[in-house]
Amino acid sequence: MAVKRNDTYWEVVEAVDKILDSYGRDAIQEVPSRGRTLYGYYPQFVFDALNEVIGAGNWGYEILNSSYEKEKRVRKNGKEEEVYVALVHVRVWMMDKGNCKEAFGGSDNYTVADALKGATTDAVQKALAMFSIGHKAYRGELAPAKEDGKKGDKSYLQEETGEPASEKQKKLIKKLAKERGMNTESLKEIAQELGFELNSETLTKFQASQLIERVKNFPKVSA
Repeated sequence: MAVKRNDTYWEVVEAVDKILDSYGRDAIQEVPSRGRTLYGYYPQFVFDALNEVIGAGNWGYEILNSSYEKEKRVRKNGKEEEVYVALVHVRVWMMDKGNCKEAFGGSDNYTVADALKGATTDAVQKALAMFSIGHKAYRGELAPAKEDGKKGDKSYLQEETGEPASEKQKKLIKKLAKERGMNTESLKEIAQELGFELNSETLTKFQASQLIERVKNFPKVSA
């Protein structure tokens, strides 16, 4: 149900929160960070929720500046790769174009377009957070969810439980890897970066969840 323009500001925030909560685990992704694991919302879920509450024409953004450069990165396994690192500065407005916030966003990827796209959505989400849109992510209130066996019911898993990965998770890993042109060695490298050895016989549900979210961050290969 859409919120009218004259409704209170916090009614808008609460309405967006309610929609994001209704999306459940599907809306939450692992965000790479040094030293600890963070979780945030996938950008499209935030944008869809905001569009539903106030309408797509009642908010927007302007790119104030952008730049990118190619860098060489060395993975933990010693393998070197080249990526494009982008930085984008945006101004986001809500309800009224005079009501705006500015933020910087960054992203790296194997193509310039994808790096700039990632940096833009990162900046837009950060600016929206200044309006308290998607604020749970920046307050550290999100964590990966796991099915507890009850239909339609989910609980949050914040640590390793040792529970074996499901066949559904294993199939999803293979599907995502195929879509991104990854082979077994690539998956093993990602697993090592996450801190575990990839073994289908010993893979846990928590490890599989981490691997799935990390693989999703890679771009799909062209058909």
